[in-house]
Amino acid sequence: RTSIWLDLGQATSTNHCVSLCWFDFLVMALILLIEDNKEISETTCELLEMAGYDVITAFSGSEGVESAKSCWPNLILCDIWLPKKDGYEVLSELKQDQKLVDTPFIFFTACAEPREIKKGMEMGANGYICKPFSEEELLKQVELILPQMKGIK
Repeated sequence: RTSIWLDLGQATSTNHCVSLCWFDFLVMALILLIEDNKEISETTCELLEMAGYDVITAFSGSEGVESAKSCWPNLILCDIWLPKKDGYEVLSELKQDQKLVDTPFIFFTACAEPREIKKGMEMGANGYICKPFSEEELLKQVELILPQMKGIK
């Protein structure tokens, strides 16, 4: 939960009233989904939004890097096999950015070979979701890895 005071008053030459209102709200986590398969992207986005998360999507590795640098997501879900930059290149580039180095990163891919999982985890990924996946598996991974920051669901 995040609480703020907002000044809703207007000062005029005859009225110097100031109205303060207390707002208490829950800030939802922003998840960046980098997935080139439109159907998988739409389905995953819908599942995450129904669970109460804000989601933005990118359909290539380079678009994902640009989106991450412009929106500073709380969590990144990224396929490995992407056009323009693969998921490993995306993770490597984002880990070099001081603003994004600590952003949790989950590989989201059909490639379930142990050496691929090991490679991603050694590069700094926080998790690995194998496609196909269940709604429960997706949400459990997101909830486990999403930072437990005050005010973020």
